[in-house]
Formats: sequence, structure tokens, C-alpha cells
Amino acid sequence: MSLALVFVCTALIELYVLRRLRFDWLVVALVVSGTLLSVDYASYTDISERNYDGEAHVQYIQEEQPRAVLAAVARLARTASQTPDTAAH
Repeated sequence: MSLALVFVCTALIELYVLRRLRFDWLVVALVVSGTLLSVDYASYTDISERNYDGEAHVQYIQEEQPRAVLAAVARLARTASQTPDTAAH
């Protein structure tokens, strides 16, 4: 029941937005049918069947993301500490 409600709400939002943006009915029909296929697939498969490499993804988030975030923060700090004169050179 709740999955049907999610689909109906999603389809209505898609219809509204795509028609407001003046997309053709063919494009709207393709988007809504794609949503229907995705919801249908999600309704009869278990999450373990759709998640092919869940453990590796969790490991990546736990190990690699903190390093990537620290590197990005360091780059931002270097950029922020540069004066306009040194940034141009």
C-alpha cells in the first residue's frame, strides 16, 4: 500500500513538473513509465538482491571518505589563506 502511494505521488509530481516545463507527452510518458518500472522492480526484489557490493561501499565510506574530506578541507584552507595577489600567480 505505501509503495503504491509513493508511486502515485511521484508520478503526479513528475507529470506536473514536466508539463510545466512544456515537455512533450512522449517524454512525460517515458519518464513515468521508467518510474513505474523502477517501483515494480523494487517491489519484488529484496535489498540484498539490488545491492551488489554493499560491504565494500560501507568500507569505502568508513575509510576513504574521511581522507577525501580532509584533503578537500586542506585545499580549501590553502585557497582561503591566499591573498588576491598570490592567488593570481
